[in-house]
Amino acid sequence: MDVAGAASGLLNTFHQLGSSLGIGILVTASAAAGRGAATAAEALAERVGAALTAGSVMLCLCLLACLVLVVPAKADAGTRR
Repeated sequence: MDVAGAASGLLNTFHQLGSSLGIGILVTASAAAGRGAATAAEALAERVGAALTAGSVMLCLCLLACLVLVVPAKADAGTRR
């Protein structure tokens, strides 16, 4: 418990960095889409679709990271008790 403050600070730091990085990736994906669209509505639809697809990919990567890093650590901590 002596490292709870440091862990909390690290968590808050990565939360802020993740938010900034996530928004940057979604804006980049959205801006790259819709350039060849005939109308503004088609361009908007393509950009929203690209941003949602990028967001879904990022969520899948986070799930994979949790399954690889967190679940084995919790299982290991449970066997030590």
